[in-house]
Amino acid sequence: MSTLDQAFIRAYQDRTEQSARAVEPTPTPVAAPVPSSAEATFPATLPLAPPPQRVERTELPATERKPLSSFAPQPSTVEARFQPGLEVDAFAWSPVCDELTSSGAPHWQQLHETLAVATDQGRTVVGIAGTSEGVGCTTLLLSVARTLTTAGKSIAIVDGNFSSPGLASQLGLEVDLGWENVLSGETPLAEATVASINDGITLLPLVRGGLRAAAQLDSIHTSVTAGVLRYHYDLVLVDLGSLSNVQQAGFAETIARQCRLDAALLATPDAAATIANAGQLDRLTPSIAAVTLGTLENQATSSIPLAAAG
Repeated sequence: MSTLDQAFIRAYQDRTEQSARAVEPTPTPVAAPVPSSAEATFPATLPLAPPPQRVERTELPATERKPLSSFAPQPSTVEARFQPGLEVDAFAWSPVCDELTSSGAPHWQQLHETLAVATDQGRTVVGIAGTSEGVGCTTLLLSVARTLTTAGKSIAIVDGNFSSPGLASQLGLEVDLGWENVLSGETPLAEATVASINDGITLLPLVRGGLRAAAQLDSIHTSVTAGVLRYHYDLVLVDLGSLSNVQQAGFAETIARQCRLDAALLATPDAAATIANAGQLDRLTPSIAAVTLGTLENQATSSIPLAAAG
């Protein structure tokens, strides 16, 4: 576990300990009883004690005094440096992403304005989920991330699709470490990330995902992951997969709860599908439904689908 991960865990623990710690009263010293003069007897040969010496009080220079606040315990701090374990010159973007990012400018502008309002409010961890299989949730997330970097934003993307991970492969990468290694506690977060120098995007991939890896989502490492990325990047985008897959919907709900998801966007084929899936969304993923900003239809007014099948 890296120093950065440990610092965030200590910060969580310190906050809990400080709120629960009670202040114990300082005991008041009690003077020992002194026998009265009538009862005290001394041998005649006992020498008298010398008179007490006068001790002059020495004032400390003002520069040597310390305020009481300097003795209070200081909160744990987080290192300002986050160094991904792997760097590449650039990701290998698919032709679909190239077309989406170049041809959907009017629609991206509206989306950027929506996200700008959210980030101004401190809502910087955003999930993107599909209302059904094959609506292009992953491709849409990559396109959103790519267009946001043109505005000078630092972006982190997280593969949270434990049922069908695919962010790394869509970017032309084969990885040996992923989020599942971080969740198990065997790998520091930074070592599992991949940064693209030219793209300005950092990826936290999944290697294989699966039920066993998703079972680790209830650990503190999930919250630490979100906390560290939130601290170091302007925006964190999480691929939540398809919510029509009941198992993946459960994984997405856990991610939303543990990562304290700030907002969500839904990739959908059309408005009718959004209305049809509204009840299922509220039932299966209430944490996501509560923070949903809106939907992105893949058959909007653009000449190409805004969310192509990925």
